[in-house]
Amino acid sequence: MDLNEQLAQLSVSWELVSNQIGDAPGYRSRFVITNQGKSTLDRTDWKLYYNQTNRKVKANSTQGPATVALVKGDFYRLTPSEAFSLAAGESISISWDLSDWGIKESDAPLGLYFVNEEDETAVQSIPVEDYTILPFDRPEQINRFTVDKDPIPTAANRYALNQKLSLLGADEIAPIIPTPRSFQFNPGSFTWTEDLTIQYEGALEKEAQYLANFMQTHFQKAIKVQTGLSDGKIKLSMGGAKQAEAYRLVVTDKAITIIGQDAAGVFYGIQSLLGLIPVDAFKVSPKSIQIPAISIEDAPGFDYRGLHLDVARNFNSKEAIMKAIEIMAFYKLNKLHLHLTDDEGWRLAIEELPELTEVGSRRGHTLTEENHLQPAYGSGPDPDDKTSPGNGFFSREEFKEIIRFAHDRHIEVIPELNVPGHARAAIKAMEARYRRLMEVGDQAAAEQYLLTDFEDKSVYESVQFYPDNVVCVCKESLYTFYETVVDDVVEMFQEAEVPLRTIHTGGDEVPGGVWIDSPICKELVA
Repeated sequence: MDLNEQLAQLSVSWELVSNQIGDAPGYRSRFVITNQGKSTLDRTDWKLYYNQTNRKVKANSTQGPATVALVKGDFYRLTPSEAFSLAAGESISISWDLSDWGIKESDAPLGLYFVNEEDETAVQSIPVEDYTILPFDRPEQINRFTVDKDPIPTAANRYALNQKLSLLGADEIAPIIPTPRSFQFNPGSFTWTEDLTIQYEGALEKEAQYLANFMQTHFQKAIKVQTGLSDGKIKLSMGGAKQAEAYRLVVTDKAITIIGQDAAGVFYGIQSLLGLIPVDAFKVSPKSIQIPAISIEDAPGFDYRGLHLDVARNFNSKEAIMKAIEIMAFYKLNKLHLHLTDDEGWRLAIEELPELTEVGSRRGHTLTEENHLQPAYGSGPDPDDKTSPGNGFFSREEFKEIIRFAHDRHIEVIPELNVPGHARAAIKAMEARYRRLMEVGDQAAAEQYLLTDFEDKSVYESVQFYPDNVVCVCKESLYTFYETVVDDVVEMFQEAEVPLRTIHTGGDEVPGGVWIDSPICKELVA
């Protein structure tokens, strides 16, 4: 039978056997491979690859007809031994020991796939379709070690902990989140109907239009927007407060008034107003909406109210980012730290350096990483699978759309471009560029943006078990690279007509040992 067919008929289950396997922290991990086919698999020209929470495999710990090894990062490989033979309908158990502990399903192997190495020139990947993670239901699976002091969560101890809580009365619970500095319910309610007009003064057209669009989208209400304050029932204006982003919202049975210290304050007043709409109204879109009469005065307790979103390790679409931005706006957050680059992905198109996304935004099976990065976080073997969170990037137009969308909601996007560590995606991309240009004999262009010192014999390993994720800070080409990327990001903000205040450079977790055996670094230091 064809080897691909045989591998496709294997099912795999995984179990965390125990965190109590010796005198030091460590845990036993076990695969059970079952042959669901009709022929014996006794060939060894295949391997099983997968991702798993970063742990070191303990030497000589594999039990069964295979060996398990860490490739790098969170990428592992199971290699069958010469004794491997699996008859039809039978199962084989293979266990190995890892450092530290595993305590949850998120610590299990993910993105499993077999690789057929029968033809070295045409290696084929076969995803494991039938994979089961066995339950965590024994103390030795959940306690991290013998000295773990945290009790295993059970219904009984959760109930006991909750008994210490006390219920708040309805009048003690703030009507919106986050809790405003002061609020006072008043008698009656405001009735929102379709024929209302939102009036605004000054530079509040965007805020007024935001409110009108929200009511149109969620409640199919055609609301007019009008400049100037006269007899309108919904009025937006600025002034009166001393603190930036502060506002006052007053709802009576006759009108709604929002006065903000600035446009951001008015916007947050709008968010508070939307938070007062009964939840049931979102389900049925009634002809009229009753909003309770209330007076709210509020101002932020923190200037920086942020969300850090990592799209480098697991990519999210433009639409998902915009949804997150809408939720941020509702909770009055004002900073989106967008983690665009890391070891496992580069997610922003840079005009002058297409390799950053051609290579750095794709993950799939590879041991050389010449054309794409290795799998991570269970992203699987296919670098062109658009459904995989390992693949994808924002085009320039998409990124500009994101930052405009955030800016209209008074959210500052802080792009993070990681150096000098956490930079494997950029390093591998620029090495691909180097190889391409060297093949045509253009050495100067090949080295223009190179981040690697090929003469560097330094040995290091990052916290994530990468031995090659730090740029060479002694090469002038690094600074050419970073300036080029930053210039392009600046240009995108300018084209989007959004102010750029901050670029985050990452700068964390550079391991010891980097650069010390680089000839050009020694020369630079001298």
